[in-house]
Amino acid sequence: MKLVSLLTAGFLTTGLFAAPVTEDGASDIEAREPADVGVSKREVHRCYIVGGSPKVNCRAGPGTSYKVVRAFERGNWYNFGCVQSGECITLNGATNCGWDYTVWGGQECYVNGHYTDSSCTLAKLGKC
Repeated sequence: MKLVSLLTAGFLTTGLFAAPVTEDGASDIEAREPADVGVSKREVHRCYIVGGSPKVNCRAGPGTSYKVVRAFERGNWYNFGCVQSGECITLNGATNCGWDYTVWGGQECYVNGHYTDSSCTLAKLGKC
């Protein structure tokens, strides 16, 4: 009798730790990569604002049709995290379609690559 009680208790306890499975044997529990739960880390680079007038527009999106969120002063350093493709801008015969992304003062914005130094290339920052 003790053996039957022991076996029954053992099977019941094992059943409590089993994960539910479907008919094909797959578990209902999904494995998630960090990106699936909104966790990702991106390196930022300090970039110097160059060219333009005394201030360079940082826009709500990667193009001149987006509203100006703020203006960055030429000659100052700012942190940028990635490059987003957008409207192509041609200055002095050179075309640049990359817009450097940053969050400044809680606001996301983009500066065309013409106005940042060589620390903010696509190769260094990566795509957004």
